[in-house]
Amino acid sequence: MAGTEIRLCRYCGMQNDTGPKARTGMFTFVLTIFAVALVVAGIYMIGFTPGETG
Repeated sequence: MAGTEIRLCRYCGMQNDTGPKARTGMFTFVLTIFAVALVVAGIYMIGFTPGETG
C-alpha cells in the first residue's frame, strides 16, 4: 500500500503551485474575451446598425 500512497500524492504539491497562476491566466482570458466582445459590439453599433437606409 505504500507504493499507491506515493503515486496518489505525487501531484499534491503541484496543485498548490499552479492554483494562483491558473487563476490569473483564467482571469486574463476572460478579460480578453470581454474586451473583444465590447469592440465587436461597438463596431456593430457604429457601422452596421440595422434599420438604416443609406
